[in-house]
Amino acid sequence: MNQIGSIRRLDELGRIVIPKEIRNELRLKAGDNFSITINGNDIILRKHSPLESFKDLAHAIAQTLYNKTKNDILIISGETIIENTSKDIKETVISDEIYNLMNSRQTTLFHSKKIYLTENYLTTKDLIISPINVSGDILGALIIIGENLTDEIKNITEILNSVLTKELEN
Repeated sequence: MNQIGSIRRLDELGRIVIPKEIRNELRLKAGDNFSITINGNDIILRKHSPLESFKDLAHAIAQTLYNKTKNDILIISGETIIENTSKDIKETVISDEIYNLMNSRQTTLFHSKKIYLTENYLTTKDLIISPINVSGDILGALIIIGENLTDEIKNITEILNSVLTKELEN
């Protein structure tokens, strides 16, 4: 466990300020939701993403896309890969590059561009990244990695993304 030597005071409303270094490292921003649990005398904060409760639907969408395209499918929740059809990078944090592309808020098709998906996983294949935008908040992304990706596959990705988005909005 990384520790940043910082002591914070609880104010009269029960608030504690999370140090800027931690907010930056964990990509925390105003409006993020957290689950709060206790373990003995420890208070545990975990960044919460609504996608976590839709893992079955995320898995079904990933498998549907995989069966249609035979390309690797990733589904990202927050900054973590929660679904992956071929590489063993599930439960891994995405790279800053993917995080920034995801926050561009538009579905994009890249041809043979070198992109780090995670800190250690580089791809030079085609890539479609489709951000999951719910009520103006980017909750994650749907990503396809493969050879010779087309606008047709991009359109299919956007349709399946919209199914996931509609479920999250309800």
